[in-house]
Amino acid sequence: MQSEQRARLLSQATARMEKLMLRWSVEPGLRQEPDRDSDVRWLLDNPYAAYLVLDKELAQTPSGTRRSAALYLTARLGRRNLGQYLPALLLDCDSDEECLEVMRCMAALRDATSLRTLEAFLALANEEANEALLVIAVQGLGLSMRPKYLPTIGSVRQWFKSPRAQLEGAKAAWRCGDQNALAEVGQFLHSPDLEVQGEAIGFLRENFCAEALGMLAGLARTAEDQKVAARAVEAIIEGSNYGEPVPGEQKETTDPPELDDLVDPAASLPEQPEEPPADATPGGLPPDLSKLSAQELQELLQRMETWWTAEGAELFEKRRQTEDVS
Repeated sequence: MQSEQRARLLSQATARMEKLMLRWSVEPGLRQEPDRDSDVRWLLDNPYAAYLVLDKELAQTPSGTRRSAALYLTARLGRRNLGQYLPALLLDCDSDEECLEVMRCMAALRDATSLRTLEAFLALANEEANEALLVIAVQGLGLSMRPKYLPTIGSVRQWFKSPRAQLEGAKAAWRCGDQNALAEVGQFLHSPDLEVQGEAIGFLRENFCAEALGMLAGLARTAEDQKVAARAVEAIIEGSNYGEPVPGEQKETTDPPELDDLVDPAASLPEQPEEPPADATPGGLPPDLSKLSAQELQELLQRMETWWTAEGAELFEKRRQTEDVS
């Protein structure tokens, strides 16, 4: 990148960042839907310039709405070396709400410094601690997928009281290697809280396996609400890749350009495949499974279970191995 272009891009990023931070405190709509904002989109589309400005901003330990805006962008950019500034921001907080904001960013970055800070926080916590803070710290450690954090996660889970916190604890434990925790996630498939139930369904879809299939199939067969049964079946379709072709050879990809060389990142990124139609579903299935009759839904479920036993499990494992290699 030529020095004039670099200077111009950095100047634009500085101006955009400053304007965004000034607006953050006075525009509630901006904080509610930041990704729709033109300044935010520009900064995310120019990540290296945004990173340089954020690095300077965070080094000055911002507070108030400046800190809030900086933390949001830091989490969205995902540049882990920015995590070096977060412990100082956490120490500067005056309330649990402010601490939660910083710890959310730590959980998003999951750099070495942030993970050590989250682990240390949990090690010093007790059952009187704010549950929201405990949950976000546990989430961050869980998303690292490092078994060494399992004892810390397990020691804190006993204090969780709300169903949402208990679910997050089970998810974190599973991610860090507790094979029994997936069954605990499955218990929330029958939660009266529809959001908690939906999160449990989504987690089993994302971490699909034979055990997840059994739990989702059980929900599909016993749910009184047809829409819930349809969501469970849809999760099986998506999680198992039902109806998709046998995995083939992976296309060769080229390494992305260095951020330092980008003037217009969008112009340098590889072309993305077209989005599938909004009503598309695997294997040509009906776009809205909830419109199937109860009998039709159960027949579809039976076909999927038969397919899984006959060939689906083998194809799923082959696809998983292919993805691991790539």
